[in-house]
Amino acid sequence: MPYNVYRGIGSPEAIDWVTPVEVCAAGDAELTITGAGHVADTVYYYGVKAESDAGVESEDETRICRVVIDSEGDLAGQPPAAMVFCILTAGAAGTVTASWRYDQTPGPYGIAATIEAAIVTDDVADWESPIGSWTVVGSARRDAADLTGTYDDGRLLTVAIRAKTAAGTAGPETRASCLIDATAPVAVEYIAAEAAE
Repeated sequence: MPYNVYRGIGSPEAIDWVTPVEVCAAGDAELTITGAGHVADTVYYYGVKAESDAGVESEDETRICRVVIDSEGDLAGQPPAAMVFCILTAGAAGTVTASWRYDQTPGPYGIAATIEAAIVTDDVADWESPIGSWTVVGSARRDAADLTGTYDDGRLLTVAIRAKTAAGTAGPETRASCLIDATAPVAVEYIAAEAAE
């Protein structure tokens, strides 16, 4: 049973499921594609369909791989999926807590190893100096953490958060903002009552 390989540029929806670019022989677990004409700074999507010995092809169009060609024309690693959400909460004395969720999405995505956060200034995230980094355990992580540093009263703080693979390939940013209240009192941690004698 051979496998037909199809390709599209820019999105999974762009895959041409009519004309195969390669055919993988029956019994082969992998295929090397050469001379495919990959162009620098381009994202390709490859899809695979099985074909029976009778020539009937599967209708399943969900077996897709994302291939990124970087600005040098080299193959880049698969980026992980975007964060499900990110929320910033301003605390007392200019502190900030980030809450987020990441799920490993089935499909053409890399496996996330870490989550990292960076401050956004003039619409650019400072990934050279992240303000937090957390390990992904298993296929998902939902967590909250205090971000390093304190921030000026009245500042509208914007933070970008993203997942990264162990090889360092980053996924898309998710951004969140909050207004800093450095004059807010420190929250009461607990209250206890005792019976008087």
